[in-house]
Amino acid sequence: YRAAFSTLEAAPALVYSEHGDPEKVLTFVEDAGAGNAIAGDRRSSSSASASTSSSSSSSPSVLVRWLASPVNWSDVNVVEGTYPGAPSPPATPGNEGAGVVEKVFGNETENSSSSSLLSPGDLVVPLVPAAGSLGGSWRRFSVASPAALHRIDPGLGLSAEQAATLCIK
Repeated sequence: YRAAFSTLEAAPALVYSEHGDPEKVLTFVEDAGAGNAIAGDRRSSSSASASTSSSSSSSPSVLVRWLASPVNWSDVNVVEGTYPGAPSPPATPGNEGAGVVEKVFGNETENSSSSSLLSPGDLVVPLVPAAGSLGGSWRRFSVASPAALHRIDPGLGLSAEQAATLCIK
């Protein structure tokens, strides 16, 4: 799937390189290319590392363009390092959000049920607790396993902003 990233100009993200006060440790990285977004996914959690590093033509994955990512108390606690299971820095926060599937990668010759559930253009939200495997939704793009995402039925008429709040507890 790396060839698809050459067409993406930038994949900006909010990142933290150490835990602490979000006002002091969050940095907006404007020029993080899509390849860096993938590398960021690998660094931000062990499950993200497993899903992205094992991505190949036989394991399905999707490129998600994040449209909306709410900020709530748990996100602040993740950045502070006080939330249980918070990813080690450097990382991109954001456990909730809504995005659109840009591309589906995987074995095109096999009809995998997980990859056939998602198509380009689908509005998706991260499944909790799978959200941690996405490498954070406070970014423009990420690569995820289709099993970590839930497709929002377009018949519901939800905007990305509305869908982004569906999983907040």
